[in-house]
Parts: sequence; structure tokens; C-alpha cells
Amino acid sequence: FERQGLGDSHCHAMSKQRLSFISGEALDPERNADIDWASYDLQHITCSMDDRVLVIQLSRPPQRNAWTEIMRNELIEVIDLAQRDRKVRVILLTGNPEGGAFCA
Repeated sequence: FERQGLGDSHCHAMSKQRLSFISGEALDPERNADIDWASYDLQHITCSMDDRVLVIQLSRPPQRNAWTEIMRNELIEVIDLAQRDRKVRVILLTGNPEGGAFCA
């Protein structure tokens, strides 16, 4: 961080954010979202719940589930929402099997 001109306070904030993410504690402790994952409107990924497991599937089979900027943004959005949904305990990331690859 110092090489990039970022001070100690920024480094501490970044470390705290990473630790809270790793430990499962959201910076915003509210976990009261109730998401209907099966009907959540997304373009390049799909979501479903199986017990307390949120299954996120990269879903562009004709392109072998190739990575896109849209997919990136949707994945960030879904993980952020999952962090707020008390029903979600595990996130499983997979590729649509019809694509023949996890991600191209």
C-alpha cells in the first residue's frame, strides 16, 4: 500500500474490511434481506437456493460460459445481496453444464 501512496489508515480500513468479509461479518450487520433467488432478474448468471446453499451458475452455454463484464457486475451484486440474506450460509459457484466448461 505504501508504494501506491496509501497511508496507514487506508491500509487498516482495507484489512478490517477483508477480515470482516472472511469471518462472515458484514460491515453492515443487518442481515434481514429476503431475496427470491429463483426469480431474481439476471442476464449472464442464474441463482437458486438448495437448503441454505446459494448456487450461482455462470450461464452462457453457447459461449462456454465465457466471462463478461455483465457477469462480473452481476456476481458482485449477488454476493453483496447474499451477505445480507440470513437464509444464505454457503455460496457455491459453478458453470452451466451445457456450456461444457466452468468458464472460458
